[in-house]
Amino acid sequence: MSIVSSTNWMKEIPDHTLIKDINIPGTHDSGTKYVKKDPKQYQCQRLSIAEQMQIGVRYFDVRCIAKDLDHSPEIVHGSIRCLDEYGNDLNLSRLVADAQTFLKNNPSETLIYQIKNEHFDLRPTEEWDKRLSYHINRYISQGVFWSQNRIPALGEVRGKIVLVRRFSHYKSHNIEEGQCGIDLSSWDSECNLKRNYNTFVHIKNTAYVQDRYFINYNEKYHLLEKAIAEMNTPGSPPNAQWAICLSSCTKPTPSDAASIINDKLFYDPSLLNVRKLGTFIVDFAAEALIKKIYMTNFTY
Repeated sequence: MSIVSSTNWMKEIPDHTLIKDINIPGTHDSGTKYVKKDPKQYQCQRLSIAEQMQIGVRYFDVRCIAKDLDHSPEIVHGSIRCLDEYGNDLNLSRLVADAQTFLKNNPSETLIYQIKNEHFDLRPTEEWDKRLSYHINRYISQGVFWSQNRIPALGEVRGKIVLVRRFSHYKSHNIEEGQCGIDLSSWDSECNLKRNYNTFVHIKNTAYVQDRYFINYNEKYHLLEKAIAEMNTPGSPPNAQWAICLSSCTKPTPSDAASIINDKLFYDPSLLNVRKLGTFIVDFAAEALIKKIYMTNFTY
């Protein structure tokens, strides 16, 4: 094996490998390097999405609000707008352009954009989902996203943006139901129903998701220990299927919790030294931790 690089580490993985069987570093609330206000509560990353790609991140939690059909959906965290490096509103078209630039330079890689409808007013979610569907369908019709509703092999999606959908799809631009992204649209409703679940929730017969976040960093770390053990237990569902595991939590704040959890993840001699981590998603991604995650593909 040649030297593994943060910009093209997927090059070393065989084409036939399903993405569920790759340990993929990801980020939570990926577009929050700059936020309009209250960064202590709403900032979850210190690097832009383009910078995250460079250090090896391949899965991105992209939260949008589509206010109309004429302008690209804005990137938000809750009710707070995210900004670009110039202080302008960050939008989906910028993130798509960043992904296309990266993939042009690194065609061995794939990028996964998990897109969520992050509307925050009292109008029905259906109204917001229809607007977001309009924009996403336009990208699909232009060939911007790989958008089948199944888990692909890496060879199928090298050089492409894989769409994971966390909103209900509505038809437009002649996009059929099976062509509008990997459907995880029940993620929030199912996880909220099982708010006190121990580890993973099965979503749409597609993924096992661990996303319990309204807890403190100590509880979260013990939850991660349990989740990683389950992923590495032969015969357990997360071991065989697509496991998506989030390390983020809100108490005392996202940044305070991440500083402790990320240090523990990095320095614990055994926790990340395992065969399977699935898609492992962090707050405040740093190069050393991201490398430790993707290198498990070649070490274990």
